[in-house]
Amino acid sequence: MNRVAIFLRSKLKANRFSDAVLAALNQTNIDSAILCSGFFQEDSSYRVSHRKFSGITRCCSKIDLTTVGYYSSRDKKKCQTFLTGLKAVTCPICVNVKSLRMPGDRWHAKVFIAKEQGAPVFAAIGSSNITRRAFDTYKSFNYECDVLFWDESKAYMNDEMQTILGEQSDEFPSVIVTNYDQTHPTSRVPLNQRLLALEKEILAKAVIF
Repeated sequence: MNRVAIFLRSKLKANRFSDAVLAALNQTNIDSAILCSGFFQEDSSYRVSHRKFSGITRCCSKIDLTTVGYYSSRDKKKCQTFLTGLKAVTCPICVNVKSLRMPGDRWHAKVFIAKEQGAPVFAAIGSSNITRRAFDTYKSFNYECDVLFWDESKAYMNDEMQTILGEQSDEFPSVIVTNYDQTHPTSRVPLNQRLLALEKEILAKAVIF
């Protein structure tokens, strides 16, 4: 697992971050994933569960999806609405949702890790919450920066990423693609091990929602 893409969002109509996350959730080879966000937008103006996650179709291939977030008293209702909406728009046989939260009010991670048989094959770490401005192409948008990692040896994930990345470079350098350099002193720990350690740290601190 060595491929890395940095997404510097600069246009409303292109949202490679959410395209990649949803593409991973739709891959039937992927059987577990963790989705962390500071905020899940579910209000009268926008419901991210129905707007984006209703497109998850896995043909009865089960995935265990764990959601983790920080929720103040103000945002707890939005989280509950998102979880209800997520379960309503996805097949309960295909998508098994487990809901966790980070205690306290000092956690604001944006992390997504998708695995096949316990091994990470795709991950996204960056600045995008699961909200309209960050996750959609609807109305105004945030200038986000997200880093995506994927296992190029998995043809289904590599082909999906190549489609999302495209071949033509934009006038503004919105996508930077590179490799994880394991020969560098700071990168001697394999990327998949780092992602597993990050997931383990998150789950060790999280509690049932």
